[in-house]
Amino acid sequence: MKSFELFGGACVTENVTIRLQKSISNNNNKGGNMGVKVRYKDRKDNKQSIYLDIYKDKKRKYEFLEDLYRYAKPTTAEEKAFNKLVDAEVEKIVAGRVVELLNHRLSFANVDKGNKDFLKSFKEFSDKQFQIRGPRSNTYCSYKHFSKFCGGSMMMKELSTEVAEGFRDYLLKNLSQNFAKTCFLKFKQFIITLHKKGIIDIDPTLDVPPIKEHVPQRVFLSEEELESLKKAPCKYDVIKRMFLFGCYTGLRISDLKEIKWSNVKDGRLTFRPVKTPKKIHVVPLNKNAQFYMGERGEPSENVFPWPFQGDGNRYDIIRDWVRQAGITTNVTWHTGRHTCATLMLLKTGNLKAVKEGLGHSNIHTTEIYAQLLGRTLVEAFESMDN
Repeated sequence: MKSFELFGGACVTENVTIRLQKSISNNNNKGGNMGVKVRYKDRKDNKQSIYLDIYKDKKRKYEFLEDLYRYAKPTTAEEKAFNKLVDAEVEKIVAGRVVELLNHRLSFANVDKGNKDFLKSFKEFSDKQFQIRGPRSNTYCSYKHFSKFCGGSMMMKELSTEVAEGFRDYLLKNLSQNFAKTCFLKFKQFIITLHKKGIIDIDPTLDVPPIKEHVPQRVFLSEEELESLKKAPCKYDVIKRMFLFGCYTGLRISDLKEIKWSNVKDGRLTFRPVKTPKKIHVVPLNKNAQFYMGERGEPSENVFPWPFQGDGNRYDIIRDWVRQAGITTNVTWHTGRHTCATLMLLKTGNLKAVKEGLGHSNIHTTEIYAQLLGRTLVEAFESMDN
């Protein structure tokens, strides 16, 4: 095999790299400035160590083929045959690395890191979030779905744009659009973390479009409907009080179930939301909210003792009660939170106050209620035509 001197005693095999360099140059627009060269380093025993010189986008890495060597100056037929077999094996390895480089600019910072278990790293990352938020952790959910998508196995070097696109399609097919959006975002955030740490060289999600948010129709109750609900009988008084309390505080059902009298002090409710336990949320209690709390109990007692076994939220009781009030819209526990937001916005016009009151981390979430009220007002004015 013909070779020539490059630098520092290292050599590159001409027939291996020139042929593969043509493959790269033909795909230059796709892969950018990149290449793989085979280099040798002479040893004292008439043998040569073999390593790959991998470069891409002005970055250079080396992969040492520790299990392979060749004779520097073969003199016998056996040594020449041995070198021929080794060169063929090296050529296969180089071809594989070229394919990796051209496969949508496969993400790996170096070969050692590329051989690390991506799924294992993702699990370790998601486990930390699971310890904080439990099964409600979106990062943990993202990991669980990615594990199903990839069949329980994925190495760093296997990450590619195609994998990211496939996972995106899998999420959209199996989850609601907004939950798919959240899971893909958590996956992307982990990829970005790996990229910043240098574990992967290129972000395979960079060219993959994010999943757009679907703005669902938010059902809220008017003041007249709220009054009708107050007057209508409900099979369980505690359910009625919980829901109406939520209409005046914006609490989620998960928090309504958890708050205790120890959280209530000086006309304020101070607690850590189940959804965001790192945050402390403070809600000023207006007279309506205080009324539906009922008589104060012991500090360790729940404000609203849940009268049922299991984790269900008993939407059937809400539906029966709503029908008794003559309301035909689909009302859920979260309708109380939407009602609180729209009533606050309608009476104050202060988006920032509503954002703080509901504990939104992003004003964009709160703005949806402003858009909702805008449509309601348009409908009200248009109804005057009749």
